[in-house]
Amino acid sequence: MNPLSSPELARLRELLADEILGQLDASDASELESLRSRATDEQQAEIGQTFGELLLAIAERSDEAMPADAKQRLAQRGNGSAQTQAESGPAPVATIRPGMGAMGKLGWAAAIAASVVAAVAWFNRPAPLPQPSPIETVATAPGTVQIDLAPQGTLAEDVSETSEVLWNADLQQGFLRLTGVPENDPTLEQYQLWIFDATRGEFAVDGGVFDISGATERDEQGRLLVPFTPKLSVGDPTAFAVTRERPGGVVVTDTSGLILIGQPSGS
Repeated sequence: MNPLSSPELARLRELLADEILGQLDASDASELESLRSRATDEQQAEIGQTFGELLLAIAERSDEAMPADAKQRLAQRGNGSAQTQAESGPAPVATIRPGMGAMGKLGWAAAIAASVVAAVAWFNRPAPLPQPSPIETVATAPGTVQIDLAPQGTLAEDVSETSEVLWNADLQQGFLRLTGVPENDPTLEQYQLWIFDATRGEFAVDGGVFDISGATERDEQGRLLVPFTPKLSVGDPTAFAVTRERPGGVVVTDTSGLILIGQPSGS
């Protein structure tokens, strides 16, 4: 059975609210039964728990203005779904706090209506837009440049593919997309990124140390993804390099552990 679509699920909640409030006509009742019969077990359980807990909360928190028989019916209707609360957590419902006088001022029927409408509105709210991942933020930002990193030293003996740097000067952030860089034992050595900056003379800016392991994030092509933020502001990068260093990294490298290097076009 295919699950109900988002619009159909929203309509089902509205019809269930109308049913609770006694506002269904024959046409709506037929539509409700059709949607309810097509909903998956998971969808029915989620909606049943939500409305059940709502009704139970109203019945328990209302004052004496609610007729006893009505309160009992609400409690019976809400009780079954509320039993699952300990397993899946409370559903978001409109809270009716004792001492606020909501039942006394509005009448219990109006309070039920307000609470049901609030619950339906909460569940039928627009879904939040997906947020870009950190690498998508850097990759799509204006001014981001891509620099190829060629294998050097011992890495060049085993790897022919180039790696890449994505760098954005405005954000002062970047990503390494690495190919063929082996996992390291951080108790013995770590990788360190260096950024050579024309505005800072001969000493490279420390881009941070990092490790490669089975847990390192990868992109769809299987390339290792390593985010970095330089220790100092970089004005005019002329080269990016990765070295193997002792654990914790070094302040100044002698490049003996160089494994990757690349220059922006025009440098």
